[in-house]
Amino acid sequence: MGRTDAREDLENYLTYAAPSLGLDWTLEREFRFHPERKFRLDFAWPEAKIGIEFDGVMMRTVGHNSLAGILRDSEKSNLAQALGWRIFRANAKSVGDSTFFALMDSVLAQEATT
Repeated sequence: MGRTDAREDLENYLTYAAPSLGLDWTLEREFRFHPERKFRLDFAWPEAKIGIEFDGVMMRTVGHNSLAGILRDSEKSNLAQALGWRIFRANAKSVGDSTFFALMDSVLAQEATT
């Protein structure tokens, strides 16, 4: 499964996951979560402060696999968490074998019961 396929599968899942549980959340793409910095989350449910980052580190063409990219991603995740966000990381493997979907199903089911 290539990056495009996995990312598309992830986006399709995220689009319907929350509404299927009755959660009235809007999925945002490239969501700017910080009031001053230009950092963006790949996907986010701002109402719940849940962010999803797709790690393309398994693909050669992604700049995030450089040391500078890894450090930038680490800073972004830390800033988001300091602002109360829960950040979940997906990649081609966890999307392909559905382990990411199982994790998010559990997280969202817990949100739906609170």
